[in-house]
Order: sequence, then structure tokens, then C-alpha cells
Amino acid sequence: MDFITEPVSISEARELIKKYSLTCPYPSSNNIENNITAQAYNKENDALMLPLRGQHGFISNGKRVMDGFDAINILMWRGYRIRVDHYKDIIGDFDEVILTAKSILIPLELEDQKDKIIELVEGGMLSLYKRTLQPADKDRKYKFKAIRVEFTDKDEMWERHGT
Repeated sequence: MDFITEPVSISEARELIKKYSLTCPYPSSNNIENNITAQAYNKENDALMLPLRGQHGFISNGKRVMDGFDAINILMWRGYRIRVDHYKDIIGDFDEVILTAKSILIPLELEDQKDKIIELVEGGMLSLYKRTLQPADKDRKYKFKAIRVEFTDKDEMWERHGT
């Protein structure tokens, strides 16, 4: 299940925001168009993942060593928006990078699709992350880990500001 990642221009970001009725999932800003710089698309599953906020802070060997906030991605699948709050954990001296989904917020209607959604989130996140790597970094180990999966009302998932 491959995701194809492509850059997104500001005008394309505006179109995506309008098409999927995307809103800012964090306080003090409604400007997400500058954060949607790429998209990862899986044609087989008609799944699209976009970044809505980048990570600010640093996690090393499972410990937060610099305060900040986690990144937020959104997965669009089957007409639903799935929120993914995540961070990058650097293991050792950049020996390994673990993309950690701290929280995957899934609409209640998709509860029976949990495993498929985790699979799509993993593929989309790894594809988006690897897109920006320098050639020397492409051979490192990259893994995905989901910590918490939560099913919630569609409207509630965008009201959470504690990330």
C-alpha cells in the first residue's frame, strides 16, 4: 500500500482546505494553508494525508528534551477526517527515527476500521516524512508507533487544544 507524496502550493492548499472543509485544530490561528506543503495520496484506498502543523520541540530516546508542541496531520478517508497528533522521536545518534502517533482521533462511525486506519496513518506519515530527507538520511531506520487510538464525535476531535 504505497502513498505517493507531492508538494502542495499555497493555491492548492487553499483548494484542499475548501474541498475538505478543513479548519485550524489549535488556538490562536486559522491560517493552515502555509502548513499544507505536501500531500501523500494512496490511490488504492483513496486516502489522502496532509500536514496541518509541524512539530516544535525535541524528543530523544522517548524523552522530551525541549518543550514545544506536537505535529498534527489529517487523514481523509471514506469521506471522514481523521486527526493524528504525533511527534518524531530520535533514537541514539539519529540511528533510528520513530514517528509516534500520540493520538489518532477517529470518528465513531469508523470504529470497525481501526486496523485499516492505523495502516493508512502509518503509510501516509512515513511517506510525508521521507519526502524531505537528504540522500544520506534515506538509509536510516524509520518506524511508526501508535500510542493511543480514540473514537470520538466528529466535531469534538477539532476542539482539542491540549497538544
